[in-house]
Amino acid sequence: MTQAVGSLYFNLFGGVSGDMLVSSLYSLNQQLNRDCSFIEKVIENIPEIYYCEFLNSVRGGISGTELNIKYDNHFDHRNISDIVEVLNVMPISARAHDWAVRAFYNLAEAESFVHGCNVDEVHFHEVGATDSIFDIVVACALLDVCNVNFLFASPITVGSGVVNSAHGELPIPAPATQYLLNKLPTCGLSLSGERATPTGVALLKAWEVSFLNRDGAITEAVAYGLGKNDYVDRANFLRVSYEKPSSVSECLIELRTMVDDQTGENVGYAVEQLRLAGCIDAYILPVVAKKNRPGFEVVVIAELVDQQKMIDIMFERLGTLGVRTFLLNRVTLARLEESINGITSKYRLSSDGAHLYGKKPQFDDTV
Repeated sequence: MTQAVGSLYFNLFGGVSGDMLVSSLYSLNQQLNRDCSFIEKVIENIPEIYYCEFLNSVRGGISGTELNIKYDNHFDHRNISDIVEVLNVMPISARAHDWAVRAFYNLAEAESFVHGCNVDEVHFHEVGATDSIFDIVVACALLDVCNVNFLFASPITVGSGVVNSAHGELPIPAPATQYLLNKLPTCGLSLSGERATPTGVALLKAWEVSFLNRDGAITEAVAYGLGKNDYVDRANFLRVSYEKPSSVSECLIELRTMVDDQTGENVGYAVEQLRLAGCIDAYILPVVAKKNRPGFEVVVIAELVDQQKMIDIMFERLGTLGVRTFLLNRVTLARLEESINGITSKYRLSSDGAHLYGKKPQFDDTV
């Protein structure tokens, strides 16, 4: 598999469920021209499935992809060991398999908490049905094909009201869903119906989706996964975006020292040596030092691996007895340089790689 690049952002505007994740990821991979033909072989290995299709449909005026599967469910109950046996024969990658197993263990843990029993004693009479096995296995396989570095999501829209279960009516979020939602950000508490299902939340947790703010990004593809119900108050869809970073964040070291007993010539020469040694940047600030003496503060920014080399030069060239160090983060845009033919000479043009902020000619080429 090629090196992962980019990230996915799940906008859980209408909620999250297993089939919404499957349909959105399938549509996204189609847009990215990723080969998903192997999914047919995966589906063939899921028990009782005899029909599957992805439909173009509409929710709230928004066109998207809806999952439609048909199956014969001959098993009323499955425990976690039964589920793992099914997962072990699936023709999916090791990473997708681990995600799927983790998702079902998340569900088993939630059910064991709700029903007051051990994880091994949980009977998946609802979430262990064939459609949930399908959702989890296929969603994990499709995510694996996306091959991204990071996963982000908006707060989880949960809804309100009651849901019917084998135990009668239960409040929304359902108890198992509520357990899975612990320590996760939620919203949409007044919307009608069950917007977040146990399977959907279990997948987000298995994938270790981040709900923190993400860096600036460039969207390259967008897909909409539709839920089964067509609600009036808010359209039942989630949106997934494939993004590439518009900037790169890196960790650097900043070194600072003040000198008040060196000439300007010595300080300038020291900064020149630091630059020749490969620091990212070095500059001088005027300061009032000890005993109100005028002096200089030398500031050096360097890669972490060059820290000791820069400190040695500062001690040797500046005669200082101490250097302060600070870790810092730097965010940069990818740099792109090209040249064009002018009337009398060539001009070098610098820009960011995504062409967000235009191009600028090198000053030396314009004079």
